[in-house]
Amino acid sequence: MMSAKWNAILVLIGFFAMINGVLSVDSHDKGQVRSPLAEGLSMAEVRTAIHRAMSGKDSRMPTPRDILSANVSGTTLKNPILDFTESFNVGKSCYDILITQNASQSGLYLVHPPNIVQGPWKVYCDQESEGGGWTVFQVRDDVEPHENFMRNWEDYKLGFGDFDREFWLGNILLWALTNSNDNKKYELAVNLEDWSGNKRFARYKGFRIGPESDKYRLYFTKMFLGNAGDSLFSHNGLAFSTFDVDNDNREGEDFAERSCARLYKGGWWYGNCHDSNLNGWYLGGPHRSFADGINWYTWSGYNYSLRRTMMRFRPLSDNYTSNPSITQSMPDSYLPMKPEYSTGFIPLKGYRNIEDSSAEQKDKTVQTEPGLNPTSNA
Repeated sequence: MMSAKWNAILVLIGFFAMINGVLSVDSHDKGQVRSPLAEGLSMAEVRTAIHRAMSGKDSRMPTPRDILSANVSGTTLKNPILDFTESFNVGKSCYDILITQNASQSGLYLVHPPNIVQGPWKVYCDQESEGGGWTVFQVRDDVEPHENFMRNWEDYKLGFGDFDREFWLGNILLWALTNSNDNKKYELAVNLEDWSGNKRFARYKGFRIGPESDKYRLYFTKMFLGNAGDSLFSHNGLAFSTFDVDNDNREGEDFAERSCARLYKGGWWYGNCHDSNLNGWYLGGPHRSFADGINWYTWSGYNYSLRRTMMRFRPLSDNYTSNPSITQSMPDSYLPMKPEYSTGFIPLKGYRNIEDSSAEQKDKTVQTEPGLNPTSNA
């Protein structure tokens, strides 16, 4: 009688064959896209997955979501994030859903801001960190394959990526959600992680994004908490730029030379050119190229590309002190340092010409004064 192990293997083989049959292509071994909606598995990936199952390296049966997102051939299988789009009513925002519907778990929800006709929109809401209510709008992560963030204006306007992996929510939603009719003020949280597992963060008051007629300009009042240094200071009030729409302040003889987005490989609020570049190329740590990685100058300089980043916002609480509660419910990848252990940084005072900074060597000395001077960037 055939053993239970071989029965399980045959079931797995049949499952892969079914998936591959549904998404078949002409060239099976090249892993080409099998439909306009999803990326399918190549036969090489099927063989690899079967080999992993037979060798006992997989601890569970892969789900269809794992397979269709091409995670099978990686070192780990990611569980799909929770989807609440059919469990909760459409809300005005993640914060609105938290308050009016008692949503206490992080995952996907449907929102429809009152100041935009299109919708509803699917968004990722962090409903567990520091009381919840966060809308996550940018994630960079150590996954394969990486999302391409060197995108055009329309892509950044509408959003792109995979909520399970890396994504940009979309500038039109950033504008709509930060300019609601009730005149709420918002805070921005930037979470960073390097390749040694060190984590830093920066928090800003008065965050909002201008409309497309204002070139999706970035606005905030000041940084009020953090241990990563203020690498957004010089970006305040700047318009958004992409490789095909140049709204920066850089001059040059031709378009490629004067375009910060082309030079530094991303879409961002560039000036001439940047102190932060979180939508730059995913270069995996130290890099010889200058300032075109996922850079945050005041922590890691211009020649180090960070491992993980996350940007999110929510209504600013009137009850904040200089030491807000940071709970352990936040995903560990993005858990900021507790403020009482924070390292002090002096935010930059004025815009740095990026070309004058190419020879700078970042001071690695850790300052010992706890906390961030709340008046240093007033």
